[in-house]
Amino acid sequence: MNASKTLLLSVIALTLLGAGCAKKQPLPVGPAPQAPSENVNEKPTGIPVPLPIDANSSSTVVDNPTGSDVKNPIVYPEGKDPLRPRPAGEICDAQNFICTSSLLVHSEVSKTFSVTGTGVAFENTINWRIEEGGKEIAEGFTTADAPDVGKPGLFTIAATDVKATTKSVDLIIFEYSAKDGTPIHELRIPLRIK
Repeated sequence: MNASKTLLLSVIALTLLGAGCAKKQPLPVGPAPQAPSENVNEKPTGIPVPLPIDANSSSTVVDNPTGSDVKNPIVYPEGKDPLRPRPAGEICDAQNFICTSSLLVHSEVSKTFSVTGTGVAFENTINWRIEEGGKEIAEGFTTADAPDVGKPGLFTIAATDVKATTKSVDLIIFEYSAKDGTPIHELRIPLRIK
């Protein structure tokens, strides 16, 4: 084997070893930190890196619905610490998966309106519905433009010609659970229709 091939193989081996591909190492298990300043796994973006969840905890495991060869499913902790710090001036679901401007609460909107926010959702799919007195009168979905799995992405909801008979409605932004299809991470926002 010539020197250039030996060097190339050495570089590849060191790269794989440095990336953790050459030796299986268990991932650390533990709760997410309480505040960004205490997060030792925090990336420069200020968004905490999700930690693996203990198999005995109450968590929603996103199985592999696509059929691809995924060895490590994504685990979203339910009833645990927030996924990320709450963005300033925004309202979010209980775990900060879906957030939008707090100015939207009780605001007056026309029958056609749009709402922007940020969200972390399975396959970046953000769902929404509008309820009037508990009855659904409109629904839809949009896609967040997240840069990577588990990272928040911007989304825009476009509601058109909302058929409300009163002025009070609720906009509910959520995602469907990949585990069982139930709505999770719901953010309910009361609105007034002009």
